[in-house]
Amino acid sequence: MLIRLFLTWLGLLGFYWVHVWLDCWLVILALLPIVGIIAISMLESALVHRRAFINTYLNPDNWLYRLLRGGFIMATWQIIKALFFGLFLLVEVISWDFWVWLVLLIDVVFIFIAYRVINNCLAIYFRPAYSTIISRHYLVIINTVLFSIILTIVSFYTPHADYREITWQLAVDYETTKIQIACDEFATLARLSVTKNTLSWWLAQHYLTGTNTSPQIAIGAWLLFLLSSTAFMWGYSRLLLGALVSPSRVFDLLDNKSLDRSQE
Repeated sequence: MLIRLFLTWLGLLGFYWVHVWLDCWLVILALLPIVGIIAISMLESALVHRRAFINTYLNPDNWLYRLLRGGFIMATWQIIKALFFGLFLLVEVISWDFWVWLVLLIDVVFIFIAYRVINNCLAIYFRPAYSTIISRHYLVIINTVLFSIILTIVSFYTPHADYREITWQLAVDYETTKIQIACDEFATLARLSVTKNTLSWWLAQHYLTGTNTSPQIAIGAWLLFLLSSTAFMWGYSRLLLGALVSPSRVFDLLDNKSLDRSQE
């Protein structure tokens, strides 16, 4: 299990090192497994929730039961969300510094330990077929909240470019001109990401540590950091825990088969 988690982290790091030279088709090729793993992770949780809802509350003879029992619409929606988080991950990782990669590696160890602890605790109360699924579901939430806060706090204590003497437009122009990516479409997304990050730092340096005081803008700067970290960590958490999911068991859930016939 730890090897799968580490290889997932290593795959993102590998993309970070080679993204400058990748053509668009290679970027898409790198994106596909990420989207697939995230989609499997989200679909697993969604299908378990759906099964509990329709089997507990709905009458099997009505149209709503038959509609929700099918998995096509739900699977499509999870793939769309996974595509967003997958793109967001790839766009964000190209601008991360060494300390962020170190935090993400520490997160790999945390998930490995926390998953075993949570699963062992839940196995006392839940059937084995479902304790692992529920463990992964709640660990995504715990990991996202915890490491979003860690990333946000640590970022304020690491060196960063000084934007206090320039306007935000100049700061954005300075950072975006440093982006050199072979795929034009991916470069556009990367510039949007860099613009977001640069604007967040510009606001932080002017309204959190500078002489300018504006509670509204200060709160806005904090929210930008937190929202960005949360979106990234949600996708990263789904990616790591999705690497532990058995796709065949998710397909069993799609087909409304019982999971008790097999164990992970």
